Amino acid sequence: MAEMTDVRHSVRAKRIGLFAPIPYIGVSHSIISTAEIFAEHGCEVDVFTSKQKIGKGFLPKDILLLERPENRWRKPFPVNLIYSVIWSLKMCHGKRYKCFIGYDPPGLIEACLVGLIYKVPVIYHSLELWCSNDIPKRWYHFRLLPSPEMILKHAERFFHRGVEFTIIQDKRRAKILYDDNHLSPGETYYVPHTGRERVYKPHSKPDYLKHKFSIDQQKKILLMIGGINHTTLAREIAVAVGNWPSSWHLVIHGFSIPDYLDEISQSIDSDRVTLSTELVPMAELEILIASADIGLALYQDSDTNTYEMTSGKIGQYLRCGLPVIANDFPNLVDIVEGSGAGLCVHSMDDIPEAINDILKDYGKFSQNAYKAYLEYYNFDGAFEPVLRRIKEI
Repeated sequence: MAEMTDVRHSVRAKRIGLFAPIPYIGVSHSIISTAEIFAEHGCEVDVFTSKQKIGKGFLPKDILLLERPENRWRKPFPVNLIYSVIWSLKMCHGKRYKCFIGYDPPGLIEACLVGLIYKVPVIYHSLELWCSNDIPKRWYHFRLLPSPEMILKHAERFFHRGVEFTIIQDKRRAKILYDDNHLSPGETYYVPHTGRERVYKPHSKPDYLKHKFSIDQQKKILLMIGGINHTTLAREIAVAVGNWPSSWHLVIHGFSIPDYLDEISQSIDSDRVTLSTELVPMAELEILIASADIGLALYQDSDTNTYEMTSGKIGQYLRCGLPVIANDFPNLVDIVEGSGAGLCVHSMDDIPEAINDILKDYGKFSQNAYKAYLEYYNFDGAFEPVLRRIKEI
């Protein structure tokens, strides 16, 4: 991992609060990476979050994970926000923080309210775009109250105005965020939504997946990692495999909810699809990825956040030298085809042709994948200016 010794003493002996109220911190590589970097630079790091359901065991041991007890009333936003803020205020009592970082609207709002009480500056890190045109315009109580989603969006707009600066993946997403929040572009830093892992180049191709799942050695493995859900089109891809050449085998590795896994299992009519939901440490994950031949990063065009994504899983594929097949969304085309690291498709029907084209010149695509990772997914290098800026707070 890249050294940033020139700013090491600037944040030593300080405490940083990360507000990320999501139940899967352990598999959110960018949040983990941020916490790791601060810890390496002498900071104490508190992560304020909800009860963890996925990947908790993968968190660094020197990070203090503060899991908010579940609210037994289960009230929607903004009622549950009051409960969260009161709990966070108690957790912060007696501590001195350099700054708070709020992730996405829920984390931003909570961080700003707690920061207001304790006079702590707040940074907004937008991982997901919550755009107003994607929010259902529902009203409640005889049209007197807007929906919780609408209230959340208005709160994001209000609190975004007062942050020290904004962190987001790229300029396209930044413009959308500022426009949607009715703000002029402010101080912004661009950090990829990925982890800090190095390029992984094994001396010979691992047989991890073929050995673990008894897959024929002659098969070519197509790999999907990450969330297994409707957005990632996991079921549709699994069904499509039945119409692909018999020399290809699909492995879907990641996390999901039982109902969706059941839905996929019932839809699959092929012995060339393997579902893998046993999460593994990062050191093992890179071997798993490198043992595949092509990485799939396909998504349902369901909202602005998805259409404008950069996809963290693509970064994981690229660092292991896997050529990628992705949607023809603007950012994905720039990264995947612009670097020569893979091909983008418009529909599921285009996947077989893309696979064949990649296999014809596999070595070139693989080498370009390594180069693309260093160009587009260098987390440490992108985060260094953030550290320098925090020194000034």
